[in-house]
Amino acid sequence: MDLRHASLKALVLAVYYYAAQAPLYLVARESGLSQQTLVDWTNFLREIWSDQWAGYGLLAVAGFVHRTVNHSVEFVRADGVNTNTVEGMWSVMKAKLKRTRGTSRQILPSYLDEHMWLKRHGRSNTFPELLRAIRQQYPV
Repeated sequence: MDLRHASLKALVLAVYYYAAQAPLYLVARESGLSQQTLVDWTNFLREIWSDQWAGYGLLAVAGFVHRTVNHSVEFVRADGVNTNTVEGMWSVMKAKLKRTRGTSRQILPSYLDEHMWLKRHGRSNTFPELLRAIRQQYPV
């Protein structure tokens, strides 16, 4: 399984076991993700920006470059580190979920996928863009 098809549970388990410095085979077994996917993922996610919530403390221990912003002092550091984009996106997503009276945990990832797709491609050209993405992902 690759990250595009991973469930939220698989991703949370992968982060938990990785942060706990579990061996790669154990992270793969517990999360259901392949070892190669985990290697690719950790190479991609070398730097993470967040606020200073204590739960993120293991990120640096796990080998990630973890840069934080202290919201009681500032919302954007002088070097540009901030959480505004992700917080803004989550705020829009929460409002959408409230309008639909919530969702089950099983289909939340698909709602997030749809939201990110529409944010990137807009609503006016959805079907042709979807066909283009399928052709690009699965060339004939």
